[in-house]
Amino acid sequence: MTVLERILADKTVEDEHGNVLPLTQEIASEDGKVISSRIQHHSISRTLEIGCAYGISSLYICEAISKQSNPHHIIIDAFQTSYRNIGVNNLRKAGFDCWQLVEQLSEFALPKLLQSGVRVEFALIDGYHTFDHALLDFFYVDRLLEDGGIVAFDDAHMPAIDRVLRYVLRYPNYRLLEAGGRPPVRKSYKRRCFEFALRRLSRVIPAHNQQEYFDDRWLRPAEEIGLGSRCILVQKSSPAPSDQCGVSQNQAEVDERDAYAMSTKREWDWYRHF
Repeated sequence: MTVLERILADKTVEDEHGNVLPLTQEIASEDGKVISSRIQHHSISRTLEIGCAYGISSLYICEAISKQSNPHHIIIDAFQTSYRNIGVNNLRKAGFDCWQLVEQLSEFALPKLLQSGVRVEFALIDGYHTFDHALLDFFYVDRLLEDGGIVAFDDAHMPAIDRVLRYVLRYPNYRLLEAGGRPPVRKSYKRRCFEFALRRLSRVIPAHNQQEYFDDRWLRPAEEIGLGSRCILVQKSSPAPSDQCGVSQNQAEVDERDAYAMSTKREWDWYRHF
């Protein structure tokens, strides 16, 4: 039995002194398996994770990338000491040595990684679950991510993370790849009826005014666009021959601003309702 299997079976973890604690914070096993499967399917070896806690997601990731050559996993967790280093101790017990721990807040760690030229093929965003923090994490992850790379959002059914995903999926170079486990709480019948009625009402408004007067959650219900699940994976597409800014990839010389616009396929003042 592996370290991961034992932890999931016993629902307990041990700190570095052998004290047994209940497993209270972990990625759902079905979501961990989805992440592991995607990493192996795409032969990913360079990964990043924001938030570690007891290290369950780290175990899934390291187990998956360890099957590749030169695997490397970056863990950003400013509070690993508060978790008695249980996460990294679990990785050591499992025999993994392909990881590094960055004990800083993600808003400080991510810019440093970007500036140092780090590139990754997969990232899990599972840090502070407010809209601003999650969006900031994604902003830097997007800059670190290779074309064709994958970003996973845990607890994606939470309102703040759902809102970030609605914005991300408006990006011209991102698409929904896969949804993990469903959220444990189902909407009541009364709420579903109310939302249905409100969506019908929104369709009376001219299309060009709908986004101005109605929330995106009414216009694009989660179940219609593939959201609402606990874990959502999105994929970054490769640059197109020409982007929305009209900049050709065959152009001999482009300035830095146009090169960045080409990579994101967005103009400098781009905005979409979310």
